[in-house]
Amino acid sequence: MDLMADEAEHLRHKPPLAPLSSAELEARVREAASGLQFPLDGWSMSAQGAGLGMSGAADFDHWLRLAGVLESRYHLTLTQLQVRMGAEPGRVVVQAQLVSGQDDNRPEL
Repeated sequence: MDLMADEAEHLRHKPPLAPLSSAELEARVREAASGLQFPLDGWSMSAQGAGLGMSGAADFDHWLRLAGVLESRYHLTLTQLQVRMGAEPGRVVVQAQLVSGQDDNRPEL
C-alpha cells in the first residue's frame, strides 16, 4: 500500500507535458502505428483545433491496440471518438480526435 502511495505522490509532482502541435501528434501516431504494423493506408489526418483529427477503417482489435499504445506510451488522449461497423466483419470505421499535454480540451478523469 505504501508503494502505491509513494507512486501516486511521485506522479502528482511530475511536471505537466507540453501540448504538441498537430504535426508532432501525427508523427507520434505514425511511429506508434509503424511499431504495431498498423497500416495507415487510406487514413486521413488533419489539424483540428489544438489536436489531431484522424479517420479511417481498421480491424477493431488493431484499433483498440493502437489507441491503448497512444495513451500509455505516447500520452495522447482521445477527446472525441466515433466508431461504426465497417463493411466487413471485424472492421470498423473510426473518426477520432487526439490531444496531448495539458490541453483545455482534455477530459478530466
